Amino acid sequence: MTAETHQSTGLKVHLDANTNLIWYVGDTLEAKCVGANPKTFVEHMAGCVEVVQLLGFRSNAELICRLYEVCQERESPLRILIGTPDVCTQRDCRSAATVLQRMDAVGLRRPSQGGWHALTSHDFTSYLLICELAKNKKRLITPEVMEVVRQHPAYPALSFLPTIDWYCTASVLGLIADPRWYVDPSNPDRGAKLRAYLGLTKRNARAYVLGQGAAGMNYDRAAQVFYAWWALDSPNDNASLPANFLIRRAGRFADRSMGVLRATRCFLEFLRHYWIAVVGSHPELLAVDCLLGGVDSEYRDAAVEQLKLHLLRYRTI
Repeated sequence: MTAETHQSTGLKVHLDANTNLIWYVGDTLEAKCVGANPKTFVEHMAGCVEVVQLLGFRSNAELICRLYEVCQERESPLRILIGTPDVCTQRDCRSAATVLQRMDAVGLRRPSQGGWHALTSHDFTSYLLICELAKNKKRLITPEVMEVVRQHPAYPALSFLPTIDWYCTASVLGLIADPRWYVDPSNPDRGAKLRAYLGLTKRNARAYVLGQGAAGMNYDRAAQVFYAWWALDSPNDNASLPANFLIRRAGRFADRSMGVLRATRCFLEFLRHYWIAVVGSHPELLAVDCLLGGVDSEYRDAAVEQLKLHLLRYRTI
């Protein structure tokens, strides 16, 4: 570690995914490579700086988790601030130094729209899940992964859905990391950016559901989202179950692929609204009617009542 890291009151840090080495910007405003991995860096840095800022890249998951764990273990007063990676283009991400330069733009956003916010236990759980998924080579829902999923801020809402596939759902949670990273500052309620990232397009739906046509951009991500709620072998896909509002939504369309796509978008909005409400402390978004959106008619009252009772078990409404 250099002398500068011990003298700085604040550091901006980033993990170079190619080398697994930490880069930082301190008081001199010059980007430098520390030459240490996340574990070594955090051990040496703890207690030497007051504030650490980093972007919520999935590649930063190990660093984010280690920072949080050390602060908890040592009861450190270190402030860890995390912000949206959306300030960087794909080209920016090729250079750790460029990523560090782009971090100033995060300060122009509100916390609810990806601006800086203090790292919380919810953030820690989200990035811990990414780390656990990276270790999981079997592509199955292992006890270790499921334990983290149960602690995830979105788990209470997701566990309401009878047809959920927990491995694909965990993968989707890991892909998203934080729904605030996909908020459009000019239209915060719009979910188009997240849908595009996850590849929820007509083309991908037709390829997945009907096996027709070539797959489009981000098809692998889309396949995970489709299967997350629409597990093809689920024994619980009875449309008369009030909680199966997504199954009923899909059944409204003569074109099966369009039905699955619309229901999947509904699933994503259900997940996004609940997740943002919990991590951003927006209780108004936890209104059950808001979570269910415009779904159903015949089963709506029963679905609303069941969801209320379900969420009360987790004391989130």
